[in-house]
Amino acid sequence: MIDTIAQLWTLACKSFGAETDRLHTRQLDCVFAKQALWKILHDHGWSDRQIAKEMGFDRSTICHGRQSAESSLKYVKGYKERYQELERRCEELG
Repeated sequence: MIDTIAQLWTLACKSFGAETDRLHTRQLDCVFAKQALWKILHDHGWSDRQIAKEMGFDRSTICHGRQSAESSLKYVKGYKERYQELERRCEELG
């Protein structure tokens, strides 16, 4: 499962223009990439605890990030397109 997370993180970084080695940074492109990935994983049946364990974050951070992604989809210009691109890439990965 760790390999899958690494692949998905790489896809998220490509979609949002983030650097793959910056998982725990607060740079906006990385934050958007994490939040989008967490929402997609959650929408595909992953629990916040599973995501947190696999990615090295606290469960509440994952929950808050998912909620922020939902808000960003509505209010941040360009976010929805990048999110949909990531979602499509994740589905292609299987």
